[in-house]
Amino acid sequence: MSSNIQTDQYPKHSGPLPKGILVSDTRIVLLGPVGAGKGTQAQMLAKQLGVAHIASGDLFRYHQEQGTELGLLAKGYMERGELVPDDVTIRMVLDRLGKDDCLQGFILDGFPRTLEQAVALDTALGEQNINC
Repeated sequence: MSSNIQTDQYPKHSGPLPKGILVSDTRIVLLGPVGAGKGTQAQMLAKQLGVAHIASGDLFRYHQEQGTELGLLAKGYMERGELVPDDVTIRMVLDRLGKDDCLQGFILDGFPRTLEQAVALDTALGEQNINC
């Protein structure tokens, strides 16, 4: 689907956001099929809003490169052409959400993908008194 909206019509934001915008309350979840543009939109929004962009694929690659326990688990599944199980993906995402840069807000790119992931995310955020 194409859009007639010309994004260059809108002013580009750089620097801190104006007062009155509650960046710390920014929590966005982008869902859609592979190739729908979630990652592209998430990158642009994260830059404009000054929040963390979290994509499970990026987390898988990071943990594999770092040789973490979670990375090695994910690598085994991926090398066999299998989906990484929910519990591994959930642990990676929740670990990432605990980093300081997520205190200002975050954009989840393609996560959650399953009901189990959604329930785990809702539970973890609820335990931190973060409502979505």
